[in-house]
Amino acid sequence: MSKISPKTLRLVYCATFIAIAVVVGSFLSFYLTESIKFNLAPVVIMLTGAVLGPIWGAAAGGVTDLLSFLIGTAAKPGPYFPGFTVTMILYGLISGLIFYRKKRPSEIPSIAKISLGTALTQTVCSLLINSFWNYLLYGPTYLVVLTTRLPSTYIMCAVYIVLMCILLKNKQKMFKSLYVPVAA
Repeated sequence: MSKISPKTLRLVYCATFIAIAVVVGSFLSFYLTESIKFNLAPVVIMLTGAVLGPIWGAAAGGVTDLLSFLIGTAAKPGPYFPGFTVTMILYGLISGLIFYRKKRPSEIPSIAKISLGTALTQTVCSLLINSFWNYLLYGPTYLVVLTTRLPSTYIMCAVYIVLMCILLKNKQKMFKSLYVPVAA
């Protein structure tokens, strides 16, 4: 039997994360209001960045958003808007930059680091950037959109922090083939 190359293994994990994110985004996402969406797919993308690195996380975010649109799994169907794809790319990129450690991949981040990193990612991606996209799409002013999204952003932030703590604390168990060389 031959060894599985690390690149192939990462590609398989990335594809799996994308599939999970599309399914989670399809069945566990809904709109609370016109511009406020409850969605757990970003947690999967953030985990991808944390486990595989910022490039893989960004790629998974972009592909997930495009696939979700193409197969029509969005909670609210409508025309494609590339801004939300950029946001999903940033979810994977930012969390990968914060949580991924190439030299010590099995290192588990502290709860404080997970909380601050997740809050930063959620603030940048959901509160600031998605508010801007919603302002462009629906109006009336950026400040109005920002203030209406503020409560839901930080409620989701708390949910994301709990999920990221659980997932990152158990990442070595879940993804042991990434940390232990695959036997021949």
